[in-house]
Amino acid sequence: MRNITILLSFLGILLIAAGCQADKGAGVSPGDAFVGGTSAIKMSFVENSPPSEVTDKTEANEAFEFDATVTIENVGEHDIPQEALVVTMSGFFPGDFGITDTQELKAANAGTVNGVSKDPDGNRIQGAVDQFTFPKSVIEKFAYQKELTGSQAFPFRAEACYPYNTKVLSQVCLMEDLTKKERPVCNPTGSRTVSNSGAPVQVTSITQSVGGRNKLLLNFDVQKVGSSDIFKNEPTETCNDDFKNKNRIEVEVNTGIPGLNCVGLVGGEALDYETEDSTTAKGFTGELLLSGGSGSFTCIQTLSNIDRDSIKTFDVTLAYYARDSVTTNVLVKHLI
Repeated sequence: MRNITILLSFLGILLIAAGCQADKGAGVSPGDAFVGGTSAIKMSFVENSPPSEVTDKTEANEAFEFDATVTIENVGEHDIPQEALVVTMSGFFPGDFGITDTQELKAANAGTVNGVSKDPDGNRIQGAVDQFTFPKSVIEKFAYQKELTGSQAFPFRAEACYPYNTKVLSQVCLMEDLTKKERPVCNPTGSRTVSNSGAPVQVTSITQSVGGRNKLLLNFDVQKVGSSDIFKNEPTETCNDDFKNKNRIEVEVNTGIPGLNCVGLVGGEALDYETEDSTTAKGFTGELLLSGGSGSFTCIQTLSNIDRDSIKTFDVTLAYYARDSVTTNVLVKHLI
């Protein structure tokens, strides 16, 4: 009987502990660097804006007036600056719906659209939501200006173009002599753990290898993991479908150690950073071309003045423009 009592007490403690864990609620682990995810924004039309059905213009009836409102939520982890997110309406001939100025079909965000983040306890803080109503002017409305012989459907497509970044964290194994067999702290060869912020382009793999007594190699695999179209990080050519702009991203690697050089990047150049101890640390930047949604490059780190084996965190930034869209159909019915 005493054993049964002890067992029941033990089970009760387990249930209480489980309840406490459940009370903490769902969320990301406080130890995770990022919330994660493979999308930057989520787009949708507000219900009934535009309506699914409207009527045409006849001698007896005025055309049905309406607008179209797009909701955009930042579901990634990069803040989109003011007026950097541009939404454009297309899919229909503007004049047919009473629009004489095409600027009425283009709008930008009035304020910063903050991305997803975490509070100190690791709980997810939702990203900002913004809305764009077209025509842009409050005194303008869509209205089909012609008389149809029968009902016809027209696509209303909202397209968003915006700059976005992916932040990446990983670790590198540093050794006084990378070729020595004794490795009590870390292994200078093999895959490294990679953490990506929520974004449509990510570093999917980092592999370290030995290039000599004081040289290490880091091989990076980058992949488009979301549904967004990706473009060169160039404000003057935002979301331009030209082959010189599409599927190109700006890469910046910062190990915080002098002597970094990367190959496989177009227009690569070294970058200087001022560290906390006022010494100059080297980073490297260049443009990576994605082929079939993926690309790779290699960085060579020359080590000097390394007097102990250690593990060091380093970061990578991927910068680019992204494009997303949402489409719905508006059926224009002919009135008799």
